[in-house]
Amino acid sequence: MNKIKCIISLLVTLLFPTVIYGNVTFKSPIGGEINFSEEKKGGNYEPNSWGKIAFTINDHLSDLSRNDRYYIEDGTSKLSPSGAYLILNSVSGDYVEQENGTKKFSDRAYCSVIDLRSGCIVSDWDGEACSYNWKKNEDILSSSEAPDAGVFDFLSMKPNVRSMKNALTSKNENEVKNILRCDPPTINTLNSYQEFLKSGDPKGVISEGIITFLNSIPNEIVINTRAELFSRPEENYKTKAYLIAGDKVKVISESEDHKWLNIGYISNKRRPLIAWIKSDILVD
Repeated sequence: MNKIKCIISLLVTLLFPTVIYGNVTFKSPIGGEINFSEEKKGGNYEPNSWGKIAFTINDHLSDLSRNDRYYIEDGTSKLSPSGAYLILNSVSGDYVEQENGTKKFSDRAYCSVIDLRSGCIVSDWDGEACSYNWKKNEDILSSSEAPDAGVFDFLSMKPNVRSMKNALTSKNENEVKNILRCDPPTINTLNSYQEFLKSGDPKGVISEGIITFLNSIPNEIVINTRAELFSRPEENYKTKAYLIAGDKVKVISESEDHKWLNIGYISNKRRPLIAWIKSDILVD
């Protein structure tokens, strides 16, 4: 009988999230969890309010907090049917000066969808959409279970670095970190991130994201001689930069004619550089 109880307990743990209010941790069945800290009390704060939230998965921690928000966890956080997404409630409030010179506290409630696989804040909104709920057995936000009910397309709001253009340079550090979680550097997005390095990098956040990607490439190759760098795999796109014999690079991709290699280099000052070199100057 005890063995059966243990099996049932294990199934419940796997199928349903565990919300530990004492430790203020929301756990998803897919492994990610949201941790609440710095409890807020008194004044204009609602019950079960917290100043900080952090996302953890596989021992990796990301601070998702905003200085202009406090977060509420009182059992109203809504986990999607698959366990992949969480609707998190937060409040932004401040004193607003009135016409008569007095100040009145004004606040606004927000609902954020967090991807519990990456910590990406997919969308952040207020107003009517906060009343939407997950459809039964589907990761779809709907105003009701009726077939013709309105649907809130939260995934269309997911940050995408290629759509940022010059806007990324105006983002603060936390916003840039969220973009990196939502749309991390890959072969397809690397050039976009490299472009942003030229115009600004909040506290090296973009650099560290690119370096993490380069470090995930297993094979390291050594430069055999001075290597001229090109911004494109074409002779006309030679830059003033170069590498010297002994420099180590990661090969990201190869041109179709096999004459060029797209490489990533990390300087001693931890500045990443993405460029093209001629393949005949490399040795294993």
